[in-house]
Amino acid sequence: MSDEAKERAPHPLNVPGVFYVEDECCTRCDVPIGHAPDLFAASDHESCYVKHQPATSEQLKRMLEVIQCAELQCIRYRGSDRQVQSRIAELGMGDVCDSLPDDLRAISNQVQVAQRERLRSRKALHTGGQLRRWSNWLYRSGWMIWIVFLLSFIAACLLGLVIRIK
Repeated sequence: MSDEAKERAPHPLNVPGVFYVEDECCTRCDVPIGHAPDLFAASDHESCYVKHQPATSEQLKRMLEVIQCAELQCIRYRGSDRQVQSRIAELGMGDVCDSLPDDLRAISNQVQVAQRERLRSRKALHTGGQLRRWSNWLYRSGWMIWIVFLLSFIAACLLGLVIRIK
């Protein structure tokens, strides 16, 4: 058995089928059980496993949502159904497929790059916007805040002195 095959050994409690949870990978993030309790269960050893393979389009949709939302890529697909592989690739999750054709792997990689770029641009806009708002706020109201703070501090000190004197 190769190291790669060993890394992808299915959890022993998985039901037979194309979707499985890797053994000793799950951190029990509870995404699978919370989102698809009819498809997943938890073992006694802090791991989840596939208890039922998706049989309907709704169950398949939820399985793919769980794959996309889970913390780690422990939920894997070992099937060869081109439509399922395509849907997984379109989510940018091609790495969870044990066998993914090169054309779908390229699509998955493109989606991952686009997702990272969207995330970077959102962070840049958010950070830039925050800095701009913060500097404008300081410019407009910065002096007033310091004056109020200073007057409050002086008033507290004087009140403390008045109380001590009495």
